[in-house]
Amino acid sequence: MPIPGASFQEKFQENFQEIFGAIFKGGSGRNFLAAVDSTTISLWDILTLLFLFFFLYAVIYPQWQLKVIRMQRQARLKGMEKRWGSKVLTMIHRRESISMFGIPAYQFIDEEDAEQVLRWIRASRKYPLDLILHTPGGQLHASIQIARALKKHPKKTRVIIPHYSMSGGTMIALAADEIVMDKDAVIGPIDPQIGDFVRGLYPAPSWIYAADTKKEKADDSTLVMSDISRKSLKLTRKVAKELLADKPKKANKAGKAGKSGTADKAGRVDDAGIAGSSGIADSSGAVNEPGIADNPGMAGKAGYDQGRDIWVDEVVEKLVSGEMIHITPLSAEEAKQLGLNVNTDFPPEVHEFMTFFRPAKMNVEYVE
Repeated sequence: MPIPGASFQEKFQENFQEIFGAIFKGGSGRNFLAAVDSTTISLWDILTLLFLFFFLYAVIYPQWQLKVIRMQRQARLKGMEKRWGSKVLTMIHRRESISMFGIPAYQFIDEEDAEQVLRWIRASRKYPLDLILHTPGGQLHASIQIARALKKHPKKTRVIIPHYSMSGGTMIALAADEIVMDKDAVIGPIDPQIGDFVRGLYPAPSWIYAADTKKEKADDSTLVMSDISRKSLKLTRKVAKELLADKPKKANKAGKAGKSGTADKAGRVDDAGIAGSSGIADSSGAVNEPGIADNPGMAGKAGYDQGRDIWVDEVVEKLVSGEMIHITPLSAEEAKQLGLNVNTDFPPEVHEFMTFFRPAKMNVEYVE
């Protein structure tokens, strides 16, 4: 009894041998033909078909995946807007596995990001704003643009940090009315990084240190970098003070002026609204004479304003001066100790939202 398809297998085997026999014998492309059930298929047709499959897999399929994921992200964003009563925007710089030929692109804050964020802020002037931020930082001028626009927004603004917001991302966070951080999330210093493709990027204070150490022995390029670094630090300090200027220092958990009854650096007093047993605070924010503070809950406007200026200067120097290396992670608790308005009551839906960004590296595995 004949086996079904036997003739097809025999023809295919014969044609296969004929094709590859011609290849090894140096035959011309005209001989590369295969007849399958009266249909002639050339080697060129096979290669074209393989290329088409490869193109669909490498280009079309990832784009389709990305479109589906973006639809899921949009649905989550709409849900958060409805629950929070605000407009929600994300600026997430993460190397994702869905990209052209699987090659991830390194992302950072740039002028295109600034343009999009500014457009969103202008269109949402009537609403509170929530910016979910996950970034290593980026261009200084773009970060400044975003921060200034966020600060000028007439309604309440929050920056929400699920994992980290470093460098320019920290500058943007300083502009918000409230910084919402996961307990394990971090921010970082905002000292400018100066350099070029040949030497690489280094902190501005380090260039100044190198030039001051070598003095007349420093080469021209080091002196130029030092000059640029001084100007960059001046600009960064100016902007950071501008962002923090009208923000009150966040009180610590005790919320009091301590056992001595003296006001803190921001010029505040204890919860009772008096300057402790010692009395009125002078212009430096310290208590000098017995009595009750001029205004309940404050040690006088002059002391409050001057004390806040001192606090702003201290925070700016801590973040800008180069006291810490640029990648120093400052936890939510450390940010609170600086006096920043940090809230660690983190919304769990933001962590759920972050699962829709697929990392390029999958070294960690666990069962959910």
